[in-house]
Amino acid sequence: MPVRFQVDPDFYDHPKSIGMSDAATALWVRAGSYSAAKLTDGFLAEHVLPTLSRTPDEAADELRRRGLWRRVKGGYRFHEWDQRNLTR
Repeated sequence: MPVRFQVDPDFYDHPKSIGMSDAATALWVRAGSYSAAKLTDGFLAEHVLPTLSRTPDEAADELRRRGLWRRVKGGYRFHEWDQRNLTR
């Protein structure tokens, strides 16, 4: 079964996303799509981020501060990926 990246219907007004920059929103969506396509189960290697954003450091830091990502060895991990998305 293909893995898909789920976007909750309340993402637009969730407390973690209200007021989020367009750059962070775009990175979150692109990174979710990438993770589903590459079967990384919500892990994003740091070296991949520049291919997904023009401002990867700032956008990733904003996602981390908002609790949508957490910093892990070698990159970032989506918060609760396996509870919201299919895994490989």
